[in-house]
Amino acid sequence: MTININYDDFQKNEGALFLLKEHDLHIRLVEVSPQKISGPWETFSLLFKAEGEFSLEQGTFFLESDVLGELDIFLVPIGESAEDTSVRLYESVFSRQANGQA
Repeated sequence: MTININYDDFQKNEGALFLLKEHDLHIRLVEVSPQKISGPWETFSLLFKAEGEFSLEQGTFFLESDVLGELDIFLVPIGESAEDTSVRLYESVFSRQANGQA
C-alpha cells in the first residue's frame, strides 16, 4: 500500500535508504532541496544516489523504506557522481498544491 508523504517527511529522512524491489537496488536520499511556496503551490526536489554499474531509465518506480513505507516516485537519471563514476544520481521534482501529498 502506498502512503501519503509530505515535504517534512522527506526532509526528516535525508540519508535514508530506499529499496527498488523490482531491480533489487538500494538508493539513498542524499539531498532534499529547500521547499519553495508560491501562492497555493510548493516545489522541491529530491536527490538520490545508487552505487554500482546498474543504471535506471527515467520512469516511475515503487520504493520501499523502513521508515517512510511504500511510495511510487518518478525518477530521472541526472548523471554520475563527480567523486565516483560508479555512483549514479537520480532526481525527483515535485510541483504541487502546498497541502498536497506525494
